[in-house]
Amino acid sequence: MESKITYELKGKRRKELVKAIGELLGKKAIYGGVPTFAYEIGEIVVDREGSVIINDSMTPVEVDSMVRDLETKGFLPINYEENAFDGIEVSMPREMLTDKALENLHKIVNAKGELIAKAIGSMDLRIIENDVKVRFPWFPKTENAEESKHYTQFISALCKMAIERKRVVSTPRKSENEKYDFRCFLLRLGFIGDEYRSLRKFMLRNLTGNGVFKSRKPKSEK
Repeated sequence: MESKITYELKGKRRKELVKAIGELLGKKAIYGGVPTFAYEIGEIVVDREGSVIINDSMTPVEVDSMVRDLETKGFLPINYEENAFDGIEVSMPREMLTDKALENLHKIVNAKGELIAKAIGSMDLRIIENDVKVRFPWFPKTENAEESKHYTQFISALCKMAIERKRVVSTPRKSENEKYDFRCFLLRLGFIGDEYRSLRKFMLRNLTGNGVFKSRKPKSEK
């Protein structure tokens, strides 16, 4: 589905917008000339009026990220709903993560991504970075304050692990017991003891397997 974001631009501002989008996407702008006078930047078109036309090649999260980054450069849309992502986004200050920690964070998410996605009910585990924040628009919308707290605690623990670990394995491993493997991961993140019992239960609710026994069932189970 095609969407259109309108900017009120004058003079050279359209070219500056095109340049900014190209830099954000890492793609070269191509000028179409007569009769459209439009610029193409990958799958994005900037028309002669300065409107940005986006097809369905970008997710809502990617569009939202681009719009916000453009706002930091002074390009303010006049027809864009700021909260295009209809879910819960947790963000952390960029300054708390060194480049090495950020690299570790991506590796952790790559290694545990399948389990994380199933646990929280989201397939989009994109990490969005700028000079100010590291954003995690991962979580489904909820009105439950405790669930929102669990999401924030989980992201905080992920970042803490990324900061503290000197070596991180990034290769995903197929899980034969999702609950057990993810419970062990939660414990490594620091969610140990009765204090985090509700968080562990919440984060394991969508997973299969047994959280206590790795490869055998308890005697009470048949």
